[in-house]
Amino acid sequence: MVEGELAQDPLVGATLGGLYQVERLIGVGGMGRVYEATHTHLGKAYAVKVLPEGRADKPSAVERFLREAKSATKIDHEHIVKVVNCDTDEEHRLFIVMELLDGENLAERLDRGALPVDEAVSIARQTGEALQAAHDAGIVHRDLKPENIFLTQKHGHNFVKVLDFGISKIKTPDHGDPKLTATDQIIGTPLYISPELAKGVSVVDHRTDVYALGVILYEMLTGSPPFAGENHFQLLYKHGNEAPDPPSQRSKKANIPPHVEAAVLRAM
Repeated sequence: MVEGELAQDPLVGATLGGLYQVERLIGVGGMGRVYEATHTHLGKAYAVKVLPEGRADKPSAVERFLREAKSATKIDHEHIVKVVNCDTDEEHRLFIVMELLDGENLAERLDRGALPVDEAVSIARQTGEALQAAHDAGIVHRDLKPENIFLTQKHGHNFVKVLDFGISKIKTPDHGDPKLTATDQIIGTPLYISPELAKGVSVVDHRTDVYALGVILYEMLTGSPPFAGENHFQLLYKHGNEAPDPPSQRSKKANIPPHVEAAVLRAM
């Protein structure tokens, strides 16, 4: 993100829903722009994600945006980002209000290389606790990846917050899966996609998230994902049909304990 984009954003200075004074742009993604905003009555800072105008007229985009808010509010857990409001303002802008986090996502941390074993295991454990809470609430994330694992600090240690339940599966009374449009033919991110999603299976369960967490732990330990490919199709094939090399073979200097390696391979 360039500095000019931060300074010129038209929403900076505006008030969303009559309550949230937009202070600055803090992130841009495919499904929204995220701002720091201050509640005008409480004086408290929040993160506010706004659905871009160009996507607001697309039913699939609105559905995904609303699903993110609905899923997160169904789960009350310390390792899942808290959503406190979802609304439309007078300009018909759809927005989600969340707790404001300070830190970096796991992808940014991985840009600096592999993590020490203890740190990697701690992040995986906390992420697993968040996923367990989601699964207990009948929700499968389906797009777990380093960008969706945010690292804050608590008592000098990493404290995980899982983000972005935009393509999560919410179990309905008949156990059906919300319908996805033709633009959502591949659910998930190819580097971390589970074998069942890679093969196009639409009805998935908690094992999809467990697999993704195993892939992420593999990458934290070795510095690279278990599979690489020249394009998405190669990655999908490998996740669907191949077994990964043991992490200890990928990174011999990491000194990965046998029980940790076994946990990674069992998850995958």
